[in-house]
Amino acid sequence: MSELLRRRWFSPGDVLHDRVTLVAVGVIVGLLILSGAVTLVLGQAGLISEKLYREIMLRWRSWLFITLILFIPIVLGPAWVMTGTCLLSLLCYQEFARATGLFREKTISLFVVLGDGKRLSDTVDAQIKRRIRDDCSLRHVPDEIVQIAEVPRTRSGKVLELPVKRILMGVQADQVVSRDSLVNAAALDVFVTLAGDPAFTASLPRAPTASGGSP
Repeated sequence: MSELLRRRWFSPGDVLHDRVTLVAVGVIVGLLILSGAVTLVLGQAGLISEKLYREIMLRWRSWLFITLILFIPIVLGPAWVMTGTCLLSLLCYQEFARATGLFREKTISLFVVLGDGKRLSDTVDAQIKRRIRDDCSLRHVPDEIVQIAEVPRTRSGKVLELPVKRILMGVQADQVVSRDSLVNAAALDVFVTLAGDPAFTASLPRAPTASGGSP
């Protein structure tokens, strides 16, 4: 490799002599500083909710991190730009695949209550999945839909979500919820039965025990 080619591909700092690059970097850095300052002022003044403030700042920090990751290879030279782009593509693939439904880390099970004596059929199953895909996204489409008679609720009317999840993960029902606190304690039985079915729980994560293993 000639000295000219080596310097062109690997020499750091040459890109900063380009006026267009300097202007682009200045604009990006300025926008990051301005957006962070505006968000900070709005949050301190109470003009936006604390939840919204935390969410915006989280996004701002993410963009700051991404900008640094992109900017450093550009300064180092074209060869490092290609290397950085390749690595970033690999890192982003999982998020892209998750967002588009190509890859999911967890199994999604949907429990439904159908009125008027209806039974879950292939047609109804397909209709539910299509509605979720159209109204939400492909990654929200459940892997399986299970019909249940009723949703377990507390006496205050709250739906039992986390306790049901822990039951399906292998925790004993009486360890996560008191049946006396429910208006329909019998509604838990179907989840206890499913938790004991290896075919249903094979792809589900198992709750850790005190020693860090699986129950």
